[in-house]
Amino acid sequence: MKKMKAILFDLDNTLYDEKQFVDSGFKAVAEYISKEYHLKISEIYNILLKDFERGLRGKNFDVLLEKKGLYNKKLVFKLIKVYREHPPKLSPYKDIPEILENLKKYFKLGLVTDGFVKTQNNKISALGIRKFFDVVIITEDGKFWKPHQKPYELAIKKLKVPSEKVIFVGDALKDIQGANNLSMISIQIAHENQERIPISNHYVSNFKEILKIIGTGK
Repeated sequence: MKKMKAILFDLDNTLYDEKQFVDSGFKAVAEYISKEYHLKISEIYNILLKDFERGLRGKNFDVLLEKKGLYNKKLVFKLIKVYREHPPKLSPYKDIPEILENLKKYFKLGLVTDGFVKTQNNKISALGIRKFFDVVIITEDGKFWKPHQKPYELAIKKLKVPSEKVIFVGDALKDIQGANNLSMISIQIAHENQERIPISNHYVSNFKEILKIIGTGK
């Protein structure tokens, strides 16, 4: 891959463990409810965490408020806002900053992530990785979330690199599909030993394996 010119990365569960953001968000929500309704932070946090661990998704705050006799739609929306907009405490996966710094010497780097602009920007700032990227694309409009080609096209347009000279690193099927649709080289990173996505060009369990695949770009 010595002729590759750029590398694009997904964010959540690619450069850091997204469970960190969930945990940080639950703590922010617990603190808000404690302040407004004089309930114990630990009690609210534990309810949210246990429901999440048993697989509850999407209705976590609805269920929490029903359990505490506080349910109303307006409060649900408020908790969602608190969760999405809180300043999180996050750490990247091991060696990520050093690896990105090294890659930046040889490749143009970009970040393409689905999510709300404020939420994703807060994550990037908390991780301290913004300085490594030449372009950051956040797809807040759900109509153009991955694997839609628009965010990928926007990234490579800003980088001024043809798609066939770009590598995309991500953890999910939508990442790989979007990259493949534009003839990029796709690398699936599986930090927790997820099964291989059949359409991925490469499958790795850590970033050091990615370095072996792509070399240094010399």
